Amino acid sequence: MSSRNGRREFIKSGALAGLGALSSAGRARAAGRLHARAGGTRFGAVAAPDKLEERALRGLKLFTDWLAANSAKGFIGELGFPGDRNKLDEYNCGRTPRRFKDDYVKWNNLAEAWFRRADEAKLWATIWATGEWWGDYTLAVYKKSSESAPSVNATNTQSLVFERHLSTPDYERGITVAGGEFGANSGTEETLRKFSNRKPGVYEDDYHYDTQATFDYLAARGVTLVRIPFRWERIQPRLLGALDAAELRRLREAVERARKSRAGMPRGMKVILDVHNFGAYYEDADGSGKGKRRDFRERNFAQYLVDLWARLSAEFKAVPDVFYGLMCEPVDPETEKDVRRTAMTEAWEAACQQTLDKIRASGDNKLILLSGYLWSGVLNWGTQHPRGWVKDPQNNVLYEAHHYWDSDSSGHYCLSYDDELRRIG
Repeated sequence: MSSRNGRREFIKSGALAGLGALSSAGRARAAGRLHARAGGTRFGAVAAPDKLEERALRGLKLFTDWLAANSAKGFIGELGFPGDRNKLDEYNCGRTPRRFKDDYVKWNNLAEAWFRRADEAKLWATIWATGEWWGDYTLAVYKKSSESAPSVNATNTQSLVFERHLSTPDYERGITVAGGEFGANSGTEETLRKFSNRKPGVYEDDYHYDTQATFDYLAARGVTLVRIPFRWERIQPRLLGALDAAELRRLREAVERARKSRAGMPRGMKVILDVHNFGAYYEDADGSGKGKRRDFRERNFAQYLVDLWARLSAEFKAVPDVFYGLMCEPVDPETEKDVRRTAMTEAWEAACQQTLDKIRASGDNKLILLSGYLWSGVLNWGTQHPRGWVKDPQNNVLYEAHHYWDSDSSGHYCLSYDDELRRIG
């Protein structure tokens, strides 16, 4: 998932901003008060699930059953659900009015059930999302307390569940810190008029990596893992070419800011490097000013991903606790609505193996995260990938799926919880 927009600023989120400064006991009391005001009865307790919760848990079970059948380890790289809101995401949902009063309590109840199942499966996960440029985005778990605040410093209602299910010795839990992927596309467009390797955008105007204060705040909330998205076209302006020195410096500095965020952690937070490109590279090869999509429909496209990660590995293999997310949500425009396994699925699997082999050949034994094809969704996972598709001599990979709970799995949540239930019938 991606921002689809450039810079955004936060509109104050009412009383929730004050939760950020409370002690853990105070946060628990505040959470109870918020829930009581909303008329909730299930948060943190066991009760019969409704049909929407049942659907979400079935989706999660599809993935965990696949992991068990393949003796594999897994990771939910993105999950997200709405916080307290009084309006829609107009960019993705239009201006249709909906009733959202206290809607977040119902989503939190579902999330609590989901996280309990994920805990039982010892499943890694990074929730979507936070970031200094997210504005009033409804899925932002942490936000800025005011438009003028320089960094993320306040909670949204999702944190009431998320902070009950943070990392343990058995699994890591964290959050995506968005911004480095902003100012680009978030899907399968064949041509982009405003973005390409030659028009990658202007740093601090089109995209942004968050400041030290935001990483410190997340660490203070108990977050031990962050996922940092960035764009391939910015870090490598020419396929098979050198990494861009300025962009590499920005990415390294963002990683170091996360690594410096102590909050009781001897070496700071752990970091996932996330190539947020949807299985493609947008190249302006002829100077036309348009970025034209190149992807795994090309017979030898895998060589470009292998080369990118060989170069990134050389830069980061000596940095402790940095993990490699090879590609976010690989997909192609010709088969994106075809749930069947396709030649593109097979091409992606082969590219994963080739990239892993190249990284391991250099002596880099870091954890590698392998996204599923077709948006990485849990519902079509077993159809796209009947079995695990890489062999790793280090046995240090996680298969990465994404899971959003709205009816179209888009993460836009254009319907209220009750409207989603009515759609199920």
